[in-house]
Amino acid sequence: MSVPRATLDIDLLIQFDTLARAKLVLDFLLTTDATSDAWTGRREIEWEGRKLKVVSPEGLILLKSFRGSGTDEDDIAYLRSIIDED
Repeated sequence: MSVPRATLDIDLLIQFDTLARAKLVLDFLLTTDATSDAWTGRREIEWEGRKLKVVSPEGLILLKSFRGSGTDEDDIAYLRSIIDED
């Protein structure tokens, strides 16, 4: 993945389930100086009876701002609208 404005270490994991015709895609980010704020600002949520730590909307905005694609810009606008509603 090309990220012009910051150094990110990203690995992609894709798991295919041919019977269900589904795939699971996970991005694994190694925390760097550029991404540490997203990591330290994580939130704990409950999902299917388990507690998970996830990147906050603000942290996701930071991560998406590094690449700056059209889709990322749309996602950032949506995330900002969620934050503004709080």
